[in-house]
Amino acid sequence: MAKKQTTVQLPGYNCLRCEHRWIPRKPDRPIRCPSCKSAYWDRPVTSPQQVTRAKPSKKES
Repeated sequence: MAKKQTTVQLPGYNCLRCEHRWIPRKPDRPIRCPSCKSAYWDRPVTSPQQVTRAKPSKKES
């Protein structure tokens, strides 16, 4: 008798910081990446050039 092969799909996560992929042990959403330990694993990295800060205005007397 031949055995049938089955495919099992598991939910996984991908760190946007270090590109690490993992399958969680618990059904809850992970707090941090298990590889790089970043709490911002689900947010893309922003380069300093993309961040625009308002320059403080100099008061003229």
